[in-house]
Amino acid sequence: MFSLLLTVTTIEIGLVILAVWNLISLIPEYICVGITYKLTPQLSLREEAPVIIQKNAILILANGWKTYVQQPILLPSIGFVFLFFTILQDGPMMLSFLKSGGNDTLEPNSFVIPDTALAGLKACGAICGVLATISSPLMIKKLGTVKGGLVGIWFQFTTLAIGTALLILYMINHVNVGCVYVFMASIVLSRFGLYGFDLAEIQIMQDMVPERERGVVNSTEKSLTKVAEVLSSVVGIFLSRPSKFFYFIMLSLGAVFLAAMLYSIWAVKYHRVFKETPPVEEPPSIKEEEIPDSVELLETGQNEEN
Repeated sequence: MFSLLLTVTTIEIGLVILAVWNLISLIPEYICVGITYKLTPQLSLREEAPVIIQKNAILILANGWKTYVQQPILLPSIGFVFLFFTILQDGPMMLSFLKSGGNDTLEPNSFVIPDTALAGLKACGAICGVLATISSPLMIKKLGTVKGGLVGIWFQFTTLAIGTALLILYMINHVNVGCVYVFMASIVLSRFGLYGFDLAEIQIMQDMVPERERGVVNSTEKSLTKVAEVLSSVVGIFLSRPSKFFYFIMLSLGAVFLAAMLYSIWAVKYHRVFKETPPVEEPPSIKEEEIPDSVELLETGQNEEN
């Protein structure tokens, strides 16, 4: 959006417009949060859990990892982590690569993507993200959680593979620059698969991890996603030159492929594709009407004595 503003106005006016836009955006955000808590009162409830104090940080990490690797959802979780390594998104590194023309110096055969097209990439990515949040629950409701995750992750890989193949074709033979725009479109469309898989993985984590272990498992997975992001930045440092950045694109596509394979292996291994797994059953709670009244117990005891 900011790049698009700079094409029609100055940087000062652009900053003012962005500031006003962010302030206005707070209103619907807070309204949506309020509606969410109103529709789901359980979010306001907070159970007091027993506090376990462990002074040894290494022991805490070891116990967390032990709990994480013993979970039946280990493979989907690791696959989800791999997606945080990829740069096949409309992030700063990808935008810099597209703006550079794919070469260290703008040679005659280099592609030049204008700022308006890059701004359009960001805008279309945001729009597809919103549409994906609407369509993904419908897909999962129709196909089921596991099947919906399979469709999502393979749709993401397929769209990115097609776009990357066309980018390779352009960089080798310097054919129509439209191949580069198709590559950009594949990044945008892959969001539908990404959001579908993301939603399915979150649901699986909720259904198949016992409630008492969800905090440890989810926090361990979150820490791994941060590690993947750091590794992505490190690789970006070594492959920062536009002429070498293509290798990073291939590594990212490989990460998405590994994520799809790990999830597929898990789905086939546990036969979740053909038979959905019910959520983890918690210990049943005794209902109040099932507890016999004390007067009834007293009468029963007197009758037995007689």
